[in-house]
Amino acid sequence: MKRAPQYLPLLLILFAWACVFEYIVRSRDWFLHYPRVDNIMHFGWGAVIALAIIVFWRNSARFVIVAIIIWQILWEISEIVGDRVLNQPEHMHDHLWPDGAIDTCLDLLGAAAVLWITRRSRQSN
Repeated sequence: MKRAPQYLPLLLILFAWACVFEYIVRSRDWFLHYPRVDNIMHFGWGAVIALAIIVFWRNSARFVIVAIIIWQILWEISEIVGDRVLNQPEHMHDHLWPDGAIDTCLDLLGAAAVLWITRRSRQSN
């Protein structure tokens, strides 16, 4: 399927929100005080990545889901390695179970929300 550049304004808004939220969370160490904020961040970044795939690459639900799963697996591995290499505080450590599984589900939920919002663009092709 073709890409869907008509969603670029929405992508830019979501990307700006995700970057600002990421900055706020990290600069105020919300991971320590509000550990579940990571769930909101994964949902949001799942939506951003899914929409970026739709806008710049391919508007295919199956392709987006597979890409998000691959992205999330690589992301979780990088977090686990990064936790050890960067010697981060214990509250920042990520574990494959249950953290990685929950993070992956939330990224997929964010992607599913975007796929639902953009569903008509796939029906018209």
